[in-house]
Amino acid sequence: YLVNPGSSGGYQKAKRWSIASHIFSTNREMIDYFHSIFGGTVVAKKRYNPNHKIAWTWKLSSNMALNFLKMIYPYLKLKKKRAELAIKLQELMKLSVKEKYNIEFNKTPKSSKSHGKGILMVRRLKPEIFQRQLILAEELKELNIRGVPQMQGKITA
Repeated sequence: YLVNPGSSGGYQKAKRWSIASHIFSTNREMIDYFHSIFGGTVVAKKRYNPNHKIAWTWKLSSNMALNFLKMIYPYLKLKKKRAELAIKLQELMKLSVKEKYNIEFNKTPKSSKSHGKGILMVRRLKPEIFQRQLILAEELKELNIRGVPQMQGKITA
């Protein structure tokens, strides 16, 4: 099961990137095993066909997904590049505030959100950090595209 750990990817929520790793299976015992070791969330997938078995999803996100991916990374074959990009993206999110943001202090009117103190702290994500996040997220998005990749050239018989 560790050779192909389901899916890993990055997603943006509220102007902040995060990663997630999922395993889908109809084997509840396996899903419960991963959940007991690594934590996370287990949910039943909706059945669209009553003849299909109930499928389960085990999900980790953010730092829990980071720790899991780092642990299984040496054993991955099919999704090693995807895991590598997800690890890099989450490690960017773990940087300290000073490493990630330009911080400015502005004098403000007493009626603003500074609660009458006259100073408002503004955090702006550093452009180089934002650019690295975008590049990693785009690369992950490309790897997560389903279906057959477009052929670069014609096949000749």
